[in-house]
Amino acid sequence: VGKAFAKKMLQGKGEFYITHIKGKKVKDWIAYQKTTNVFIDRFLEKASSLNYYWHSLGPVALGISTYVPLSKDDLNLFNRFLNVFELAYTRYLDIEQARAQAREAQIEASLEKVRAQAIGMHKPDDLLNVCKVLFKELSALGFGEIRNAIIHTFNDEKSYFTDYDYSDLTGGVITNIPYSDHPVIKRFLKQIRKSDEAFAEVTVSGKELNEWKKFRKSGGQPDDPRLDKTSALYYYLYSIGTGDIGISAFSSINEEKLQLLKRFRNVFDFAYRRYMDVAQAEAQAYEARIETSLERVRAQAMGIRKSEELAGVGEIIFTELKSLGFADIRNTEIIINNDKKNNISSYYYSDYGVCGTIEVDYTTHPTVKNWMEDLKKTNDSFVAVHISEKEMAAWRKYRESLGYLPDSKLNKARTVEYYSYSIGLGALSVSSFKLITEEQLKTLERFKNVFGLAYRRYADVALAEAQAKEAQIELSLERVRARAMAMQNSHELADLVSTVFKELTQLDFVLT
Repeated sequence: VGKAFAKKMLQGKGEFYITHIKGKKVKDWIAYQKTTNVFIDRFLEKASSLNYYWHSLGPVALGISTYVPLSKDDLNLFNRFLNVFELAYTRYLDIEQARAQAREAQIEASLEKVRAQAIGMHKPDDLLNVCKVLFKELSALGFGEIRNAIIHTFNDEKSYFTDYDYSDLTGGVITNIPYSDHPVIKRFLKQIRKSDEAFAEVTVSGKELNEWKKFRKSGGQPDDPRLDKTSALYYYLYSIGTGDIGISAFSSINEEKLQLLKRFRNVFDFAYRRYMDVAQAEAQAYEARIETSLERVRAQAMGIRKSEELAGVGEIIFTELKSLGFADIRNTEIIINNDKKNNISSYYYSDYGVCGTIEVDYTTHPTVKNWMEDLKKTNDSFVAVHISEKEMAAWRKYRESLGYLPDSKLNKARTVEYYSYSIGLGALSVSSFKLITEEQLKTLERFKNVFGLAYRRYADVALAEAQAKEAQIELSLERVRARAMAMQNSHELADLVSTVFKELTQLDFVLT
């Protein structure tokens, strides 16, 4: 009966199916229906016949069952109800279509918000804003089970992935998670790294969930009290090649939501690839700017003709670092070990211009002493010094005692950072009101290498100046010696004194 009914109805709109079941077949039919989820009413047990009348309307059918066959008039009445039902069903289809269109419009609007946020990214941390929009839009689309929205980016060189996640409870969080032997991490990476189109579905429950919560806490992820109330955690993530995007949820999600999540992945993937292209272009442009700045420093270094011109290298380094976005640097300082006992010369430059040269006995302050001792350990050392808020007052007082010019910005600062690079008997130091990022330190390292060229040029010029000075001194001594040897009587002593005065004056002695 069931097969004949289905075959007839599937033939399409307008088909009509009638069947009559009598006698023993009624009992057999009732026994079959009891194996299904069909409701069995108490009258069926006493029925001697069953009659089914079905009209197909295409994707739907309208039918009735009776205990006695219908008369011709009954069939005509049933057909009238069929016509009314068809009108109602057409209305139903219109409403369903309108609802589907409204739903699709809502989904497209949500996709566009994620797309716009992704395209507007300027730096990696902006991925957190994408997570925020994704979370809010999925919540609005009925993802009531969602815990947070997630984006991962992989760093295979350093064996970790950066986790960007957002939820309405914990807010936005960025965490670096190492590629570890934790079972959850291993299962996740095995699935998601299969291909650029991979999908990872990871369920964490029972004892493993307790271990997972401990792992999260040890990695610095924020506490989520909801995890203490759930029996399982479900992760759904789609790969974008260099990372993935998805959600974690407190209950499993159905296929319809999985497909919707995949649509968000596709939109984000396109936007993220565009961002990567833009970021690469910006990185190349920034690299070109760095090279231009380094070339300016290099040209200044090669142009040194006098040793005092080394201060100009500090000035151009400061100017170029500012142009490269080092907004919080306070000054650049060139330190020269005078090869005297615990004594250095410091040429420094800031927003106030060339501030001058300071002679410093670096044993007079423990921080400076340790700083300089660390710099002297090797010819290529790097030392970072942090002056804390507690130390600032004493640090300002110490600087003033050395003769440094007043610095209004330093007087208002709560902390200051010093980053110093040693080059033999010289060093380049940069101070900043904020911590310098790892990428900025790499740039400073490149400036340090170019500064090394400048310092070697300075050392050569300083040596040549010293040799020239020594030759000038020897020549002056020889003139005095010759005049002394030429004396014939004591009256010529005045001439000798005059010669000494003249030679000392030429040697830049200030005589009063």
